[in-house]
Amino acid sequence: MACLTLAALGVSQLIGLKSGVEPGTHFFVGVGLLVLTAFFLKGLFQVAPNDGQVLQLFGKYAGTVREEGLRWTNPFYSRRRVSLRVRNFESGKLKVNDNDGNPIEIAAVVVWQVLDTAEAVFCVDDYENCVHIQSESALRQMAQNHPYDAHDEKKPSLRSHGEVINNHLRDEIQARLEKAGVQVIEARISHLAYAQEIAQAMLQRQQANAIVAARERIVEGAVGMVWWRWRWTSCASRAWSSWTKSARRRWSATCWWCCAAIAPPSPWSTPAACTAPVQLRSATMTVLPVMIVLFVVALASRRRAAR
Repeated sequence: MACLTLAALGVSQLIGLKSGVEPGTHFFVGVGLLVLTAFFLKGLFQVAPNDGQVLQLFGKYAGTVREEGLRWTNPFYSRRRVSLRVRNFESGKLKVNDNDGNPIEIAAVVVWQVLDTAEAVFCVDDYENCVHIQSESALRQMAQNHPYDAHDEKKPSLRSHGEVINNHLRDEIQARLEKAGVQVIEARISHLAYAQEIAQAMLQRQQANAIVAARERIVEGAVGMVWWRWRWTSCASRAWSSWTKSARRRWSATCWWCCAAIAPPSPWSTPAACTAPVQLRSATMTVLPVMIVLFVVALASRRRAAR
């Protein structure tokens, strides 16, 4: 309103010249009012949604305007627009060596936004370039600290522990960009592969590891079946030995009479003979060769995989 009032006064001074007054006085007053109006109009600016205007007064930081709409400030203030929108950055394919020394190709996508406009403008030279450089640097460092494939289940790898690796990459980038007033919302790996010179060899290695893992699972299943068979036999033997003495005698007498009805008694056979120890020895003699064969198969599979 003040600018419009000054502009109206200036125009009225230029138009309403009277014959009894020097025309030069009204002219200069009108021109001065118009110049003053144009100077005050310089302080008008607009703020778009999710934008910020950083204000400076002769090089000194004066504040940031984040409220959207038409705003007015001191005409001597200099303004710089900073976008507060969410942005995406995709790095190029970087060729690095993983923790095992294998050359790999890796790329990542980083989602970020400016959180503190003052730090983004005054703490770094170019905050956008800083985000690009620091993201690639953190990606290289993270790839060198982790292997491509997991040889130990407790140690995370780039291929099998995606969520853990992405969180670690996000935290690493956030630590590097904390002074730039930038918040890293998300960071994830977009490309991961062995380098071309070793891709074929690593493919054969993965196939060999898959074959060895399948054979180990078969051997584990067979050993488990034998172990359960031995445990059942052992439990039956314990149950037999826990019977009372009278029950054993009655059972032995029944077995002896049954055998006597079929064949004549041997001088070495006694009524106290029992079939349970014989079954136990038979099961033991059956299990032992099977376990030896499975052990030899597993050892041969490991030696073949090592070659």
